[in-house]
Amino acid sequence: MKKLIFAVFAFFSIIACKTQPSQSTPPPPPPKEVNEITTDANIAAGTERGVLMKNGVMMTMQNGESVPMTSDMTLENGDKVLMNGEIIHKDGSKTKMQEGMIINNSGTRMDQNGKMMEPNR
Repeated sequence: MKKLIFAVFAFFSIIACKTQPSQSTPPPPPPKEVNEITTDANIAAGTERGVLMKNGVMMTMQNGESVPMTSDMTLENGDKVLMNGEIIHKDGSKTKMQEGMIINNSGTRMDQNGKMMEPNR
């Protein structure tokens, strides 16, 4: 009888040790904070890379953050944006960036609210 009680106890002990609580799915990561000026532009342009003029300083946008521009940048459409805010278009014409203006990497121009601007050539 003692052997039977011991065997039943051992059996239930083994079963209890093997049962593990179910693993729940970890919560999703918190949303990424982005620079408020680039948020609308990123949505409108579908990109997170480009340049903007902020407080008279040329800034480069990369991954939703703006940092001071350190060198001239050639866009995918062939336009070149200089550190002084001048844009040299692939046809040779020139325009100047205005405060709050955003240009994504493909050359699409937007105002500070992310609204598309007509080409100014």
